Amino acid sequence: MRISWILKAAISIICLLLLIYFIKPEKLLASIMSINLSYLPLVLFLFALLFLLGSLTLYTTLLPIKKISLWQTIKYYLFSWTAGMFSLGKLGELSIIYFLRKDFSPAESSAVFLITKFNSLVSLLILSSLGFFVFFELSEMLFMIFIFGLALVALLWFFLTEKGRLVLKRLLGKHSSIFAGFSGVMKEFLRHHKKIIAVNFIFLMARWLLLALLTMVLFMSFGVNANFFDLLFINSVSTIMAMIPISISGIGVREGSFALLAGRLGYSITIAGSVLAIGFALDYFTAIVLAILFLKEFISIDKSDRHE
Repeated sequence: MRISWILKAAISIICLLLLIYFIKPEKLLASIMSINLSYLPLVLFLFALLFLLGSLTLYTTLLPIKKISLWQTIKYYLFSWTAGMFSLGKLGELSIIYFLRKDFSPAESSAVFLITKFNSLVSLLILSSLGFFVFFELSEMLFMIFIFGLALVALLWFFLTEKGRLVLKRLLGKHSSIFAGFSGVMKEFLRHHKKIIAVNFIFLMARWLLLALLTMVLFMSFGVNANFFDLLFINSVSTIMAMIPISISGIGVREGSFALLAGRLGYSITIAGSVLAIGFALDYFTAIVLAILFLKEFISIDKSDRHE
């Protein structure tokens, strides 16, 4: 496990260093310094909308189980997102199950997590499949669609079939008891709350569109009028590429793929690198601010866990 983590960390670092090397550090810095700050209010507004849309996705999916305030849902979402920014691997994504435990059982929160994750993958596959037509040859496109389609089928088999759940229970070992009742919650959603699942999917698809719009505004801040659909496909395909488990949370692979795909469509990789750098800075600045704001609540959660 430790050797695997070291190899993934090395790949992430190498990918980022290669990207900086090909762009040239001095060119990248000069490009970043040329940003038009008049676009900043719009960038921050769209960035905040991404959080609101993510929170609304969580809020609507939780409604059939239990109604909690939208503000509380926003806090849970922000807790999870902040934890994800400072965690390694996919632990941050799973932290939503941990933060929801005061109001929902692990079975309920894990079912909501799975529905959201599955819909996210489906929406991403739809968009990236269209993107594959733009960036890859037919044989490459069909191969990638087949691989990720296979992953979705495997995910469904694990959680929606008796044999799949039995295998999953064996893999989880002693931790499987935490998710007792999960299949019942999933069946309830699939039988009686199909509209909620559909709304979840629509919100997630809208989030990809909003992310493309934010990326377009970032390109505009560097004087480049990028095509919305180009960026929609670049974002989706680079996210799919980042899911290949060769780096830590896709770091390095995502950025490298984004720059290469942008270059393939005729955009400057220097500008693409600048957009990535600003996005990275915005993400981590926000995460640090949220971590400071929620520090007391994080500490109180940790203390309550120790007393349980």
